[in-house]
Amino acid sequence: MALKIKARSPEVIEREVAELIVKGEEHHLAGRYKEAEELYRQVLELDPKNSAAYHHLGIMALQGRQFELAKTLLKAAADLEPDNVRYLIDLGTAYFSLQQLAEATDVYKKVIELDPDNYEARFNLGTVYMERGMFEEASEHLDRAVVLNPVDPRPFVKLAYCLVQLGRFEEAEEIAKAAYVLKPKTKEDQFILMDTFMDINRPWYAIPLGKMLVEKDPANISFRARLSSAYSMAGVVCRAEEEARHALNLAPNTPGLYRLLAQAMTVCTGWDEALEVVEEGLKLDPDNEGLLLQKASIYEKKGWDEDAFYIVKQFFTGKRQYNPQAVNLLGVLCKKFKAEKEGIDVLNEALENKHLGRGFICSVKFTLAELYEAIGEYDKAFKELKEANDLVPRIYHGKREEEYFERLKKVFTKEFFKKAKRATIKTKKPIFIVGMPRSGTSLTEQILATHPDVYGAGELAKMGEIASTLSHWMGKNIPFPEIALELDEKTLNKAAQEYLDFIDSLSGGVFLHVTDKMPQNFLYMGLMALIFPEVKIIHCRRNPYDTCLSNYFQHFAAAGLSFAYNLEDLGHYYRLYLDIMQHWRKVLPITFYESQYEELVKKPREKIKEILDFCELDWYEGCLEFYKTKRDVKTASYDQVRKPLYTKSVSRWKR
Repeated sequence: MALKIKARSPEVIEREVAELIVKGEEHHLAGRYKEAEELYRQVLELDPKNSAAYHHLGIMALQGRQFELAKTLLKAAADLEPDNVRYLIDLGTAYFSLQQLAEATDVYKKVIELDPDNYEARFNLGTVYMERGMFEEASEHLDRAVVLNPVDPRPFVKLAYCLVQLGRFEEAEEIAKAAYVLKPKTKEDQFILMDTFMDINRPWYAIPLGKMLVEKDPANISFRARLSSAYSMAGVVCRAEEEARHALNLAPNTPGLYRLLAQAMTVCTGWDEALEVVEEGLKLDPDNEGLLLQKASIYEKKGWDEDAFYIVKQFFTGKRQYNPQAVNLLGVLCKKFKAEKEGIDVLNEALENKHLGRGFICSVKFTLAELYEAIGEYDKAFKELKEANDLVPRIYHGKREEEYFERLKKVFTKEFFKKAKRATIKTKKPIFIVGMPRSGTSLTEQILATHPDVYGAGELAKMGEIASTLSHWMGKNIPFPEIALELDEKTLNKAAQEYLDFIDSLSGGVFLHVTDKMPQNFLYMGLMALIFPEVKIIHCRRNPYDTCLSNYFQHFAAAGLSFAYNLEDLGHYYRLYLDIMQHWRKVLPITFYESQYEELVKKPREKIKEILDFCELDWYEGCLEFYKTKRDVKTASYDQVRKPLYTKSVSRWKR
């Protein structure tokens, strides 16, 4: 007699499947993937159309980076339940992992049709669009994601990046700062945010992110190199050199790192030392464009113009694409060789390429403006200049600047200086040269640096660093300038010694005086009077129109000069500068020398003697021939200070 086996009812199978799913999930969550997979496959034997089992297996495949398998399994789950938002989102992740971006886009769009306020779908779709270079579409969905989840830094990071690509720099700054406050956790997000801050010329936000990345991964060359670039942008060039050296030590066979180090050394250490580094890099790759251009740049700065031109001209022979640094060098050399028209023709030809980047076009137009001005075509020069300045990523917050200047005036009053503590370290070593950029600070330093008792250190960011570090030293959460109200003798002595040690490290400690010509140190004159009660400060002044026009003509490498790229902003900032200088005249317990550029070039012997007398220096005839001094001038005025005093820059604005 045959034995009859009763078939299990659908209810029994359903109950068994549910139990297997629960057990599988328990193993899955505990990391016992083999056991979980076996249970999920048992489910599919019992119920071949069980979408949950396909989904769980697909998730396991994603976790194991088996993206093709994950796609197959997750698509099976989504086909069984086409409106299951969770399945669709995970399927989109599989497509994205395979870089099948069009398919990922379609899936996430379907999720948003089903659930318009689904945060994950909005964020993921924004990320996919960003990856595809569709920044307008990306920003729309990332903006919505920010609203839906305002405590997750990830959409803020990506939205800020997209806004920069769209040229919406002020919005990008706000979103990037919000991301910074939310503290992105992943290295990827920290690196993207760091890049964004550098793109909008905010290196002081990029630097802490770079330091975090280097701490997490000290052997990562990209992190080291980017941190070096951030320090350079912030003007902290010696730290830039230090990080570049770290990167080069990690990858000594990478030619680009030799260029990075040389760029920092050009400003921090010296041109000759930088040139040695360039030559070492060229041994590895003799045709490396970056290194060759860095070599040409150093040659031009040293006055070896024919050698520089020999290198640069090869970048314009039979080329369809041009390097921005080569363009800038070509412009400078064409002016020197009185070949402006030839340079203009080459640059206009370069602009005919329809696939040029914003930064390249900007560089070309600044150079064209200089060349047109040199041949007296002022209307064309100003047209190019306006277009160049409009292309510079800039964010100028006029109201915020006004508030900061008012805070300075509110803290540093006559009454404050009557009661304030002073550092007790006696020194007259530092000489600060301040004023608006392009007001004659480089010329003044070059004159002083010709004196045998003076070392010209260039533009140092150290005083600004000290101002921002005071609250940390005192263990107080009070910003500058308000922290000045709390300063004690110990902290002021620490600040003085920190500054003195720094300038001694640059000068070798053998000079009677060291100059610091950071123009915007005029913001810290109140602090200088506390740190160095016997300080010597020279304030450089120049005709306001000439000053502003010279700023407008300059494509500055340093951060913090966003006012220079718009004439209205320039005028606004210039008035703030005039106001704070008038305030210092009224309240400072020290006197400072006011050097008028036009008077200096008109009556050099008389005015140079006044400067030397103010600095308590003996007369030195060589100061009249400052242009013969063999020192590296590392700012935009490096070429002017190699020439005798001339008056062609006076009343430039009238032309």
